[in-house]
Amino acid sequence: MSFSLNETEGLIRKAAIGAGWPLGLAVDLGRAVASACSSGENGAAMGRELLEASDGLSRFAALSALLDTAGEAEIVASENMAIAPALALVIGRDRGGVFAPQNGDLRFSTGDQPQQQSPQRAEIEEDDLAALKALAHKTYVPATAESRLAGAGAGLTDND
Repeated sequence: MSFSLNETEGLIRKAAIGAGWPLGLAVDLGRAVASACSSGENGAAMGRELLEASDGLSRFAALSALLDTAGEAEIVASENMAIAPALALVIGRDRGGVFAPQNGDLRFSTGDQPQQQSPQRAEIEEDDLAALKALAHKTYVPATAESRLAGAGAGLTDND
């Protein structure tokens, strides 16, 4: 199915929150996946893989923390911390640099990067979409009579 990049980013962010990720990392993952999709990658599948992996949060958090310290110096990330290589490339680009594999490591360095033509839509496979929606659904509050009495929803009159 075809989604806008904003819809894709929001879905990934909700799925990450539903999977128990902290808000800041959920936002970072949503941006990275949307950016990967705009580069023609299957970002939704990469995001799903991270969300379902037992060590996905720790790998993404380590890489994100490493990039937060990036300055002019070159940064080396070991492969055991690495996430999907295409997603790492996108995250690096979004942070103003580039990741490149070298001697079994991912090296991040700042510098000029070539601009690419970006698609404005993300294609998400049905199985990835179902898994991401299931995680996002964990963030929803169930509609019950009790919650409505407590003020949820429109109430008895809805005259905006």
